[in-house]
Order: sequence, then C-alpha cells, then structure tokens
Amino acid sequence: NDVQSTITTVTDQSTQLLSLVNSLVDSRLNSFFASSQSSSSQLASPVLPSTSQDNVLLSTIATSSSLSSQQDSTPTTNTPPMNSSSALINALLTANNGTLAMGNQNITLSSQPHLAGQNQNTFNFVNNCNNELPAIPAKILKQIKSGRRIQISLSRVLSLPVNCSQLCNGSLGHDLVGLLKDSLAPSTQATYMSGIRSYINFCDSHGLIPFPSSEALLCFFSVFSFNRGIACKTIKVYITGVLHQNSMLGSNLPLALMPILHRVIRGIRRRQGNSLTRRPRKPITTSHLRVISRFLLLCSHPTQDKYMLLAACLTAFFGLLRVSEFSCPSQSRYDPSIHLMKSDVTFNLNHSLMTIRIKGSKTDPFRQGVNIRIAATSNNICPVGAMRNYLALRSSKPGPLFQFHDGKLLTRRTLYALLEQSLPSVSDLNTHSFRIGGASAALSAGASDSMIRIMGRWSSDCYLRYLRVSDFDIQKFTANMAKISHVSSTWDPDKW
Repeated sequence: NDVQSTITTVTDQSTQLLSLVNSLVDSRLNSFFASSQSSSSQLASPVLPSTSQDNVLLSTIATSSSLSSQQDSTPTTNTPPMNSSSALINALLTANNGTLAMGNQNITLSSQPHLAGQNQNTFNFVNNCNNELPAIPAKILKQIKSGRRIQISLSRVLSLPVNCSQLCNGSLGHDLVGLLKDSLAPSTQATYMSGIRSYINFCDSHGLIPFPSSEALLCFFSVFSFNRGIACKTIKVYITGVLHQNSMLGSNLPLALMPILHRVIRGIRRRQGNSLTRRPRKPITTSHLRVISRFLLLCSHPTQDKYMLLAACLTAFFGLLRVSEFSCPSQSRYDPSIHLMKSDVTFNLNHSLMTIRIKGSKTDPFRQGVNIRIAATSNNICPVGAMRNYLALRSSKPGPLFQFHDGKLLTRRTLYALLEQSLPSVSDLNTHSFRIGGASAALSAGASDSMIRIMGRWSSDCYLRYLRVSDFDIQKFTANMAKISHVSSTWDPDKW
C-alpha cells in the first residue's frame, strides 16, 4: 500500500508539473521562439522571458519538483501522453540536464518520471561557461580577426570582488597582464591566433556568437574544419587555442569535461587515418654534407658567408641541433638571451673539442641551458675545423654567432634556400633534416639508445621518430643474423 501510494503521488506531481509548464509554453510560445533562436544558435540553455506570471509558476514548479525528487521516480503505465508542448519541454530539459532557465532563475528538475525512455539519442553537451558574462565587445572580436594582441580584461579573467577591483588599474595589474601574455611562446601564440580566426569565421558564417564558447560549438567547429580537409592534429591545436582565448575572456571551459568533443576528435582521426599525414622528412647524410660543402666552395658568395653556412650545417648535424637553436626566426626577432652568440662557443686547449652553450630551446622554456660538446673529425666535414675557419674570418665584435658579412642573421628561410640550391634532386628535405640525419648517423655508428637521447637532449622515447634505418644497415644486420650458427637451448621453435 505504501509503494502504491508513493507511485500515485509521484504521478500526480508529474502531471501537475507538466500541466503548469504546458500552460506557460502555450501562452508565451511566440516570445519563446524569438528568444530561444539566439540561445539555440549558441547551443546554450534556452531562456524563457520572465514575467510576473512566470514567477508564480516558478515557485509552484520548484515545490513540485522538490517533492517529486523525494519520491520513487519509477514510471508507471499511468504516465500522461506527450503532446506538442510536453515534447518541447522534454527536449529542453533533456538537452540541458533537466535544467530549465526562466529569466534569471534556473530550475533543476531532479526527478522526471515522464521523460523516462524518451530522447535516447540526445547529446548532453557541456555548457558550463559563465552565462552571466556580458557579450564579448565587437572591438575585441575585431582584434582577434586582425591577428593583433588582445587587451586582457582582468575583471573578466579573475572575477575580482569589488574590494579588489582597484588592483587592476595599478602596477600589479599591468604586470599580471604581461605575465599572462608571456605564458605562451610567440610561436604558440601565432598558432593559436590562426585557430581562433578560423573559429570566429565559422561562427560568423553561421550567425553564431563565438564567445563564451561551449562544447557543442567546438564540436560543430571540429566538423566544419574536418570538412575543409584540415588534419586532426591541427584541429586539436585550434581547439586548444579557442579554449585559451575563452579563459582569457573570463569563461573557463575545461577540455577534460567535454566527452562528446573527445569522441568527435577521435572520429575525425579514424576517418582521416594517415591520408593527411605529411610524408616523413628525409635525413641529411654525410654524403649530402659533402655536396653542400662543394657547392659552397664553388659559389660566388663572399668567403665569410661560405664558411659561416658550412659551419652552421656541420654543427647542426653533429650536434643534433634543432633549427631554432642555431638560427633566428627573422632578422628582427633576435634575442640574445635565447639565440646563439659568439661567446657561446669555446674550444679545449688542443682544439679537438668545442662546447656550445644552448641557453634555451623548445623543451627548455625556462632557460636552464645545456652544454653540447662536439668533437673534431679527421675528414673534410669536420665541424670543429669549419667553426674555427669561420670565426677566424668573422669580426671579433660580440653579437650573434652566425651572421653574414653584411651583418644579416642566419634564418630558417636562408637554410632552406641553401638546401634547395645545393640538393635540388633530393626531395622531402627541410631544416629539421639536420637533426634527423644526426640521430640516424649516430644509430648507424653504433651509439646506444641512451647516448642518442643524451646527444639529442630527448627526455622520452620520442627520439625514435627521428631515427631512419638505411638499406645498408638492414643488409648488414641481415647478414649478421645469417652468420648465427646456433640459438639458445632454452628456445623451443615448436612452441611458437
């Protein structure tokens, strides 16, 4: 009897709740569609216009839902039929985890027996951004589209209380903004801005408000990027950039709390496979270095420039250097606290070993620094000899290590042009091929895994992606296998 009484009470409360909500929806349907159109474009919680009639119904609904949440929510055959209004409310509540927003008030329905078994295909997107934040000003959106640095609003980012708001306008606020901007490397900021501009263009083309963002918006943006042929890896970087900008505008949307987005990205990765993966870059070999050396000796460049380019190539190969560790991104972006200077190169007493001080790198953003030692060789591709010859011609003035006779700096673009001119018949070579070639040569020379990791300053097994095994090494390895006349007595081929 108690169970039957409980079921009857829950059913009556559900019927009353549906009746109240249906009367509200039917009376304000036109206003609802006008307001929900903009809300649905952002895939946010639908908001009904608030009136005095709404407030009366809100208190009743809250009381009904509170009572229902305390009872057994098992559905019965007496569940009321779904009409057009109840179907609409069903969709609204299911899509918003049972939360219906009216005016500035949110009503959470913890018990919904009349919704059981319905809308099984509805996705519950995470939309936990701060809906009370004002819309992002058009001026900031224009700054994002143009690629300019955005003025960070500390009041948005930190949600400062009133008694701390004066700190934003002082020196502490100025320093805090600077530190927030410097939390990302310039190259990372540029990559993020590309993704943010693509995201805003997507929102503009569909009449959506880009910020604050949501999981649903990011899901559709991922599909939009996938249809444009953008690789999955790039899409993930774009999303990270959008989330970073979202947090800088005062709305935090954690990536870990978006399971639907993770599934969409996984689906894109499975669809694409390796179709958009770039071809593996080929390594620079010692034969290539000899060709580059002959090309430089025969070209019409000034002598200092020839020896500078040769010293840079040999140092990058034998030192397993990243291109960012020995060249500059551009003529105007030289930073003496990061890039190589003349004083960063030293030799031992008999000039058989040189030491290069790398002050900062991609994997050393806090600039702890590392010393790289390179030994001399007894042939015509000696990195120590090439460096000594270049420094003998270079001016004794302190400054960038690798620079031309006219003072211009060695850049990535210059190195790539050298590879194209000296090795025109070799494809899939770029400036990173020096590091790949150095690691592959060390493997062929018999260096251990730990030695290669130390030489290349790798802290994980990612160095394996840099290794290229030549046909000669395969033939040599196979020949050595054929020379094995016996195997261990513990190995039983019948068990394999």
